[in-house]
Formats: sequence, C-alpha cells, structure tokens
Amino acid sequence: MKTKPPRDRLSEKNIQGMLVNHLRTRYSFSPAMAEVLTEDALYLRAITVPDSRQDGQIVWYAIKGTEPAGKALRDCEYVAVTLTLLHPDDIAYCHQHGLVELKRRVLKRISDEANAQGAPLTYEDVGAILHMDRGTVADHIGVLRTRGETVITRAHFTDAGRAVTHKRSIIQMHLLGVTETEIVHRTGHILASVERYIDGFLRVALPHRQGDAPSLISRITGFSSFLVNEYITLYEELAADETFAVPLCKFLDFYADGLLPRQAEKGG
Repeated sequence: MKTKPPRDRLSEKNIQGMLVNHLRTRYSFSPAMAEVLTEDALYLRAITVPDSRQDGQIVWYAIKGTEPAGKALRDCEYVAVTLTLLHPDDIAYCHQHGLVELKRRVLKRISDEANAQGAPLTYEDVGAILHMDRGTVADHIGVLRTRGETVITRAHFTDAGRAVTHKRSIIQMHLLGVTETEIVHRTGHILASVERYIDGFLRVALPHRQGDAPSLISRITGFSSFLVNEYITLYEELAADETFAVPLCKFLDFYADGLLPRQAEKGG
C-alpha cells in the first residue's frame, strides 16, 4: 500500500480538498470539473460573505492606514484584517523552494492583504504573526525588494516625503470583496471618490486587457494619458500578483460583455 506524501495528505484536509472529493464521489465529476466548481464556489462565498474566513486565515488588528505617525497607539483607530497564513499552494511551494522562501512568500502575502484592507502592517506586526524578530523581518523584506517586489508596510504611509495614493488600496479591497461603504471607512475617502476610482480602473483595465492602445483608451474614456497609464500600471501589478490575479480576472470578466460594447459605441 502506497503512502501519500505529507503535502498530499494535508491538501485533502482543507475545505477545498474536501469539497473536490465530495463532488467527485457524489456526482462522479472528473477531477478537473470538481476543481473548477470548487474554485467558483469558494469565490462566491468570498464575495457574498466577505467577512468570512477561509481555511488557514486569521484576524489581526492593525492600525488604520490613515492614522498619522507619532499618534499614541491607544488613540489610534484599528482595523480587523483577515490574513492568509496557510494557502493550499503553500505546501507544494515549500517542497519546491524551501522553508525560507515560503516565509518570504507568506510575509509578502499578508502584507499585501493588510494593505488592501486599509491597514498596512508594521514590522512588529509581521514579526509577531510569523514569530520573527524585527531584524529578520527587515532582512526578508530587503531581499524581496532587491528582486523588484513591492512590500508595503505602515512605514510607507508614515515616512516623511512619501506621497502614497489610495487608488491601489481601494482597488485591492474591492477585489477582495470589501464593500464600498467599508472602504470609505477604512480609507477616509468619500464614497464618490471610491466609486470613481473603481469605475475608472474598470474602464481602463478592460480595453487594455483586450489589447487596445493607451491613446485609444484615453480617447474613448476621456481620461488623461497620465491617468490611463497609471491605471494600466496598477492592472499589470495586480495581474502579476497571485493574491489578486484570480479575483481581478473574475471582476473584469463580469463586466466585459456589457461595458466594452458601450465604450466602443461611445468612441464612435
């Protein structure tokens, strides 16, 4: 009798593995069909019940991104952010790349998730969550940044001279299923601004994804070339990030059939 490796046994114990096995056993679906249906089911749960936690996630209280530097911690407003400590792909990733690289992967993921929810983590937050001292956290972030990866922490929002836009955070939160009302609360922006950022990103990302030139997108939308390129850069960053790539694709697919024809008609 063959014994399954630990990574295969663990993958069958999470909700995704159990649902895949249930669909295959009860309905005789193929493995591929069961996995596709499971992914859609978990995505629907994420967007219909955005506050629900998935397997391997924790809730952490982090300082709201709009709080100024130097403010006493007891006086700061906090946000309950949901962070993914263990993703189903982590087991195979660790097997292939090793434990150190897995730690860096998790560090970047939870930093992205916290920032997307309006409360970027401090080095101390990351250290407490991942059981590292501050120096080790700094070393890992340094390695990631030398590779060209973006790791946003609270220091980005409090360092003097850094102009940080909330466009990225607003779009990230929206992709993760955070409601527009909650985004307003977490970022301090008015609802009209939040809606404008989301709508603007959508109107640029859709035609860009299908290959339209920035100049054409600018003409159709009426946006400046600078704004179009800003949204295109954001799209490329999100599309290359494993945390946001799938929800980004589903978000754009949802609007593609309706929005693109209207934009084309507007552009004449």
